[in-house]
Amino acid sequence: MKDKLRIGVALDQSDIPDWKNTLLQKIVTEKLGSLEVFLFSPFRKVEEGARLWEKHMELDAKYFKPQPDAFRKIAVEDAFENVSCLDWNDRKIEDHYLDVVIWLNDEPIPETIYDHLTMGVFYFFNGDRKETSEAFLGYWEFMKFKGVITSTLLFQKKASSPIKLVKRTWSMMSTLSIARGRNEHMWKLPSLMLRTLKEIQKTGAIEFYKEIGQKDNFEISKIGEDESDVSFLSAALNMGDHFFRMFVKLLKKITHREQWILMIHDGQSASTDFQNFKKILPPKDRFWADPFLIEKNEKQYLFIEELPFATDKGHLSVIEIKEDGSLSDPVVILDKPYHLSYPFIFESDEKYYMIPESYEDKSIQVYECTSFPFEWKHKMNLMSDLSAFDTTLYFYNEKWWMFTLITEQKGGGHNDELFLFFADTPLTKEWNSHPQNPIVSDVRSARPAGNVYEENGKLIRPSQDCGRKYGYGFNLNEIEVMTETEYREKRILKVLPDWDKSLSRTHSFNHLPGLTVIDAVVQRSRFF
Repeated sequence: MKDKLRIGVALDQSDIPDWKNTLLQKIVTEKLGSLEVFLFSPFRKVEEGARLWEKHMELDAKYFKPQPDAFRKIAVEDAFENVSCLDWNDRKIEDHYLDVVIWLNDEPIPETIYDHLTMGVFYFFNGDRKETSEAFLGYWEFMKFKGVITSTLLFQKKASSPIKLVKRTWSMMSTLSIARGRNEHMWKLPSLMLRTLKEIQKTGAIEFYKEIGQKDNFEISKIGEDESDVSFLSAALNMGDHFFRMFVKLLKKITHREQWILMIHDGQSASTDFQNFKKILPPKDRFWADPFLIEKNEKQYLFIEELPFATDKGHLSVIEIKEDGSLSDPVVILDKPYHLSYPFIFESDEKYYMIPESYEDKSIQVYECTSFPFEWKHKMNLMSDLSAFDTTLYFYNEKWWMFTLITEQKGGGHNDELFLFFADTPLTKEWNSHPQNPIVSDVRSARPAGNVYEENGKLIRPSQDCGRKYGYGFNLNEIEVMTETEYREKRILKVLPDWDKSLSRTHSFNHLPGLTVIDAVVQRSRFF
């Protein structure tokens, strides 16, 4: 669009949570539109049950201290001194000639608002129930062990027009804290709106209408029951249940420790016969995870993350799998002052390269192998100044494709959004961002879990399922389409650690002809 969008923003009150402030600040700094007016409505009355829930939430937040705090209050009139402020039903709204309103208010949208807009209204539908209030988002997801928390960005051109689903995202709901899960989720919401404004800016309103017309209608009548009416008794019982969960978790932490282990199975094809996998237990003072397999000179090697509990910092090691199936002792191949994991290895021009996860360094690093398998030298950074996780490359249709998990906003989760890039060569900083990025915005299937591989003519991408907790399970996804303009995948297998009662998580899957390896978590006593 040649002209900036003229934007109105509906708010509950003049003190707004920081996630909303971040959205508005980025609209201005990234020049995605002109903030013309803030529209206010009366503060919503809170019932007795909600007041007890707020006390519950307050205690939760004080104990777990989620940072940065998405709900920290910012005075919007101080932060945006040049933006007008009106009541949402003030006739002076028409004097601002608005294109869109971003409705960040829990009150229903009045039909008269649409009469003053050239485009329409964007708003968030929080949760999967009829109650969309930001205040209740995450509460029932936590209390009912839903595992995930969701929000949907919606658009409506006129009050009588169908409601269109623009974008949707799912985040992990913490098993111990409502505040922690809510906080990570709310930091993702600015990105949904910012990406949409960038698309409008790039293609224009007419093209936006065409694309939005092809998207699904959002039918509130099909949403679950309204459970916003929290009675005092219900709120009290929920608070007691929460404290009991925390006590059980603390007791388990005192007596046991979670340890990632490896599990291996022989077989030419990628095996999912997990009951017959052999467990490989590391020493009790550390864990082994993120296994990758490489075969060279008729020898097989396991590259792993190795984390000693004493340091709580991972380094990368290699283990040789001998002909009789026994394993050599691990040898450290890469150690840094910061945490390393996920030793993804690829071959190009008859050389081996490794991309470890190095998000604490804010980079995607590449190491070249100078003496296989023990010596690796830093070659270059593919990207810098970003929080990226579990980067995985694959060569397909004469292009190199890079899958990587990226956290765009401060405070956002580390398991939620998968980005795709492509280039002609892997050793370059000139990676092209896929136009559908993020190609996945779902904590249940975004984060990479191993090498992309081909089997029976299908391209398979392993991904983590972090819906209930980090690394809870993994999926095998068939990549149906992967071009420079389109990406589509579907899940063909969901794997949860339910084949063995001693396991509580599993989050990696890798295969070589003759061998398949995964990792899993066991509980080991601290005393014997």
